[in-house]
Amino acid sequence: MHRSLIRVAMLVLAIVLVTSMSVLVASSADDTWQATYYNNTTLSGDPVLSNSPEAVDFNWSTNAPADGVNPDNFSARYVKTMNLAAGRYRLTLTSDDGSRVFVNNRLVANQWWDHDIRTATGEYSHGGGEATVRVEYYEKLDKAVLSFKMERIGDATQATATPQPGATNTPAPASNPVNGLNSCSNRSWFGN
Repeated sequence: MHRSLIRVAMLVLAIVLVTSMSVLVASSADDTWQATYYNNTTLSGDPVLSNSPEAVDFNWSTNAPADGVNPDNFSARYVKTMNLAAGRYRLTLTSDDGSRVFVNNRLVANQWWDHDIRTATGEYSHGGGEATVRVEYYEKLDKAVLSFKMERIGDATQATATPQPGATNTPAPASNPVNGLNSCSNRSWFGN
């Protein structure tokens, strides 16, 4: 009888542990972005708003993104860490004004200058596992639009840098996410 009680207790404990681990895994699979907004175009100082949107897909037109954020002369940063299968990925960025995207602190696409609405793409090869994607944006005047998409387009066996013709493969230091590109006149794409 004593052994039966121990076995039942161990079975109950195992069920509780497995159930607890399932809950932890489900709750850590957060599919949202971590967003911060600034009332300047340089992503500097203290953010005026933080939230967790499900997607980076906005057309604010001439409105402010939210109460407390300027309708013009604001910037935003969106960060998301996800597990990616090994492969080649196409990153598509549409914006009106400046935008850029980093994967694992490597600048992949850069259009960090004032412009009307435009769409650009860059490609990134990933060896598999965790990747942190960071989209940065600023709005100068008039209309504000930002949309980011990432799709797997092929196989890859390891992370490789494949810059577009005439581009430079430049790592961005984690300690300075703005990376001194506020007045960037080089409109080349960066690949990694």
